[in-house]
Amino acid sequence: MKKTVIVTDSTADIPDKMLEEYGIYTVPLYIHAEGKEYKDKIDISNSEIYSMLERGLKVKTSAPSPKDFLELYKKVLEDDSGADIISIHISSKLSNTIDSANLAKSKLLSNVIEIFDSRTVSMSLGLVVLMAARWAKKGLEFETIQKKVQDLIEKTKFFATVENFEYLLKGGRVSGLKKLLNFALKVKPVFITDEGKVKVSKMTRTRNSSIEKIVSEFVLAFSGKKVIASIFYGDDLDAAKQLKQSISERPEVQIEEMIFTEITPVIGTHSGPSIIGISAIPVES
Repeated sequence: MKKTVIVTDSTADIPDKMLEEYGIYTVPLYIHAEGKEYKDKIDISNSEIYSMLERGLKVKTSAPSPKDFLELYKKVLEDDSGADIISIHISSKLSNTIDSANLAKSKLLSNVIEIFDSRTVSMSLGLVVLMAARWAKKGLEFETIQKKVQDLIEKTKFFATVENFEYLLKGGRVSGLKKLLNFALKVKPVFITDEGKVKVSKMTRTRNSSIEKIVSEFVLAFSGKKVIASIFYGDDLDAAKQLKQSISERPEVQIEEMIFTEITPVIGTHSGPSIIGISAIPVES
């Protein structure tokens, strides 16, 4: 039986231990600051990027190059001769990462690489990747995993909040923010992913209210269902724990597995350090 190998990018926010456990390959995005280029999670830490942001430095991010993907795909095919590759990535409306992956695939002229646009980010992407890796580990066929991945992408949910719009306004990754400039630093937004974009769903006045909104949106989406979920955060561990506790107190949703993880520096560049959120997928019946 041919082996299926799963590839993703660093914005998936999957804990390193899980990447290792399931043999998931990761292509890092890039951070650019002070005339230097850093590979996400490799050359720069969260604390370093938050320090740069606090100092008001101009920080930018960029997608991996086609060469990065080409080198990784070649490595996978050399390490696992005859393997198939499923490559799942950050929304094409948030990054050009998937364009680089497709260019690399075209250069290889390979029919054993299938590339998916997750239409989301962070652990909403990460959970799809993890499930794909688990299906591969169970020995499911390449075509079966592809179908299940596409189906799961449609069912994945993302809810997040930040203290204010400051970093998101600078990064320009959230739709409709320019209309909110007059009071952007005073409200606590709740975000969802929709049609591949990060959009404002609700706005609140306090941190506690934004956490309550996340919980209510999560319960509305998954009431009566069993889910695998992930709490993700920047540097506000206390708020992340508060969110986790609030979710655990809601009997309407059965949490089969909860993953607690820190976002990558690339995501932190756009969200700022205050981000917390939850991603979830339904468990197959």
